[in-house]
Parts: sequence; C-alpha cells; structure tokens
Amino acid sequence: MAGWLAWSLCLAAPAAEAARIGVHDAAESPRYGRKAVGMLGRGALNVATCFVDVLTNTINETRHGAPFMGTLEGLAKGTGCGVLRLGSGAVDLVTFWVPGYNGAPVSASYDNCLGFDK
Repeated sequence: MAGWLAWSLCLAAPAAEAARIGVHDAAESPRYGRKAVGMLGRGALNVATCFVDVLTNTINETRHGAPFMGTLEGLAKGTGCGVLRLGSGAVDLVTFWVPGYNGAPVSASYDNCLGFDK
C-alpha cells in the first residue's frame, strides 16, 4: 500500500503540470516527468476519441462536397484519421516510459488529423 502512495505522490506534480499546459504540449516536453504523463494523457485521449474523426469528417465532407461523393470522401478520410489517431494513442500508451521519445503524434484537431496548426 505504501508503494502505491509513493508512486501516486511522484506522479502528482507532473500530472498537475501536464493538465495545466495540456496533454499535447506536455507530451512534447523535454522534461521526462512531464513528457511521460503527457504521453499517457495524450495516448488515452486519442484511443478514447478516435471515432470522433469518422463522425467529424463524414459530416464536414457531406456538407461541403458533392452529394453522396462527399459522404464517401468524408467516411474514407475519417476512417483513415481515426486509425491514425488510434495507432498514435496506442504507441503513446506503450512507449510513454522511453526517455527522449515523444511518440508519433497526430493533430489535436479532428477536422484534419495531419494538420499541426494549433
């Protein structure tokens, strides 16, 4: 029991810092504690929300594209982005502990998973 308490106290400060600056920025930090907690948060967020890419892109392309073809384009784009987001999240969750490695991030935006403009 004491081990779990010590472990949680060691993670409390980096976790609070990661929450303050955001998991995406924390995951890119050169500081190991901030990076590790940030990658765990970013990985969990990406795994839990990968389906949002499919919904967002299908709706956006249906609105702005040609009838039926826009829906198919959005579905394809969203599925691709969802798979990328899921893979990125899985990589972050498995490799958060590796020093100096900041994962393979995708954009925080669900409109364009490859656009890194914040």
